[in-house]
Amino acid sequence: TLQISKNRLRAKDAVDGLLGAPKISVIDISHNELDDPSIVDILEQLPELSVINLMGNPVIKKIKNYRKVLTVRLSNLKYLDDRPVFPKDRALAEAWARGGVEAEKEERQRWIARERAKIENCYNHLKELK
Repeated sequence: TLQISKNRLRAKDAVDGLLGAPKISVIDISHNELDDPSIVDILEQLPELSVINLMGNPVIKKIKNYRKVLTVRLSNLKYLDDRPVFPKDRALAEAWARGGVEAEKEERQRWIARERAKIENCYNHLKELK
C-alpha cells in the first residue's frame, strides 16, 4: 500500500517511481494536481494493482469515460476511487472497449437475462419445496 494523497503531485514524472514497485497493489494518489492522462500508462504496468484512488485530480476530467477506461486498462482493478469494480462493471466496460455503446448495451441485456433466469430458478426451486 502506498499513500501519497495531498502531496501536490503534478506531472506524470511524479508517479514514474511506481514502476520500481511492481508488486504494489493499493495506491492512494488522491487530491493531488495530476493532470496528464498518460499516468494510466504507468498504472497499467503494475500487474498487481487492485485498488487505486485518483479522486480530486484534474486528470479524471481529461480521460473520457474515465471509469470504463481504467477498468479495462487495469485488469486486476477491484476498487476505483470510492466504489468497487464489480464483475458486471468489468464485463460492461470490456464490451464497451470492444464495440462501443452498442456492445455495452448488448452485454447489459445478457446480464439482465442471466440475473432474471437466476431469480426464476430460485423461485421455481422454492415452489417445488412447498
